[in-house]
Amino acid sequence: MAHIYARFTRALSSRLPLRSDIDLPITRLIPFLSLNSNRQSLVLELQTTRNLLVSSLNKVQDLELESRKVPKLEDRIRDLEKTLAATPAQSTLTPATKR
Repeated sequence: MAHIYARFTRALSSRLPLRSDIDLPITRLIPFLSLNSNRQSLVLELQTTRNLLVSSLNKVQDLELESRKVPKLEDRIRDLEKTLAATPAQSTLTPATKR
């Protein structure tokens, strides 16, 4: 760190342009900041993917529950069709119009 300070003060005193990749410590942090930004981006993407998968799983479980009702509903439809076939057709005429 001392050598960076020495170069910095020499550059200021001689008015030479600074080499930013050597003299300014902040530039050494940029790769780490970039890595941190990439890491945060990946974490957000993983969280979004996880939420999507959880939502999809919940929908699949709901559909599985609903699909269990199908055989019961099919049986009920067959029973109603049998009941309709067994009952004689009733006239649509009312007593006043039967004359």
